[in-house]
Amino acid sequence: MLHHNISILDKEREVAKLNSLIGDEEKKLHAAKKAFEEDTQRFNTFLFEAKQVGDRLEEQFKETNDNKRALEDEV
Repeated sequence: MLHHNISILDKEREVAKLNSLIGDEEKKLHAAKKAFEEDTQRFNTFLFEAKQVGDRLEEQFKETNDNKRALEDEV
């Protein structure tokens, strides 16, 4: 009976240790998820800003081309 009780205590300690490890891993997972969400937001902001810059450059290019054509038509 003593051997059986010792075995149960060992298993309870092992379960407690595993529960602690699970808790630690859940905290790491939560932190990684938060970091991923922040990175996703930063990337989306970058894409939005890059699109705005691209649109402005395209508009400037069109204006420059229109001005060039107008000058060529004058000549």
